[in-house]
Amino acid sequence: MSTERQAAAGAEQMSALSEGRHAGLGQELGVLEGSGLIALAASTPELEYIFRHALIQDAAYESLLRQERRALHLEVAETLLALYPDRRDELAPVLARHFERAEERELALEYLALAARLAASRYARAEAVDLAARALRQLPDGDDISLDERRLRAELRYLQAEAGAESVPLDESLGLLQQVMADADELYDPAI
Repeated sequence: MSTERQAAAGAEQMSALSEGRHAGLGQELGVLEGSGLIALAASTPELEYIFRHALIQDAAYESLLRQERRALHLEVAETLLALYPDRRDELAPVLARHFERAEERELALEYLALAARLAASRYARAEAVDLAARALRQLPDGDDISLDERRLRAELRYLQAEAGAESVPLDESLGLLQQVMADADELYDPAI
């Protein structure tokens, strides 16, 4: 078995471990660890393995079919939500990334917006700008969007302009604010 295939098999086996679907997984993880592909990162509070090199991780990831990758990302996000329902805010950036990669637009948008708000509240400006931009990309193009999506778009644009005041070029910030004003006019919402 090639190194890439072993690494891909390891990724799938680690996923199976989370749901206890594979009885001999411990041995197979031992083989992967013995071959130097993965390393035990932690045994408590939960068993956690990491790839020894980013290239091995990339090869494992790229060897999976797109449909398999989407399913694994969705499974990881759902597992995190099930295991840690009280840590939703803390895990929002991780959940957002997994929902994005699972191509679950609505859930990605929800967690990207949440993560952007939380980053802005911590004054993590660059992170807030990035998360807001990623959230905006999840919204449909054009003006054929719901009232809630239009409000969210205005909020995210404002957040980008405000959080990016120090790092986003002035003309870009002004453009974002003009778009927010246009959204507010269309919504007839002076609160925006």
